Amino acid sequence: MLFTKKPARAGGKPIGKTYTLRQLAAALVRFIPLAPRAGLVWGLHRMDPSLREQVMLTVARANGCRYCSYIHQEWAIRTGASDDEIAQLEGTDPADFDRGRWSALVYARSLAENDFGTLPAEIVADTARHHDAGERRNIEAVALVMTIVNRSANTMDALLCRLRGEPASQSLAAELIITAGLLTLGPLLVPALSLILRKSPLRLLREFRVFTAGQAPDDAQAA
Repeated sequence: MLFTKKPARAGGKPIGKTYTLRQLAAALVRFIPLAPRAGLVWGLHRMDPSLREQVMLTVARANGCRYCSYIHQEWAIRTGASDDEIAQLEGTDPADFDRGRWSALVYARSLAENDFGTLPAEIVADTARHHDAGERRNIEAVALVMTIVNRSANTMDALLCRLRGEPASQSLAAELIITAGLLTLGPLLVPALSLILRKSPLRLLREFRVFTAGQAPDDAQAA
C-alpha cells in the first residue's frame, strides 16, 4: 500500500516513523542484550544525565516523535544543557560544541535513522575515537529505548490519522494494540511526569500544545 503524501497530525505536522507488530517485536528482541546497559544508565547513572537527555532528544527528533521531543527538551534543560546546545541538536556545529558529545549525538541519530542496522563507516570510526566500547553500548541502549517509545507513540498518532480518514501506516493491528498498551500505561505515566517535572497535569498539557505548535515553553524561553 502506497501513500501519495505523508499524513499529518491534527496540528498539521507529519507523522514520524511508526511500527508494524513485526518491527516492534524485532526491536524488543534487539533490546534484550542491551537491557543490562539500560539498567546501568538509568539505575546506576553510568552516563552523564545531561548527555543522556541530549541523546534522547536527538533520537526523538530523528524519529519525529512530538510527545518525547517535548518531554526530553524539558529534561535536557533541567539536567544542565544550555539553550545553545539544545538548539544545536537540530543541526549540530562541531566547531561550537564539545567534540566527544557531538560524536555521541551523531552516533545516536545515525542509529535511529538506519534502524540500528549498518551505519556509515565514518560515523562508527569517529565514535570509536571518542568513546570506548562500553560508552558506545550505553549510547545504543539509550537510543534504542527512546526509539521504541518514539515509534510506539507515533503509531498511536497514526491511529488518530486513520480515524480522520488519512491512514498513516500499513498496520491497523499495530495501531490498535500499541495504542491500547499506551493508554493502559497513561494513568501511571502522567502522574509520574507531573511529579518528576514538578508541574500539574494541566500545565503539562498546555505546554505540550505550545510545544507542538512550534513554540518554546515559558520556562524554556526564560532560561
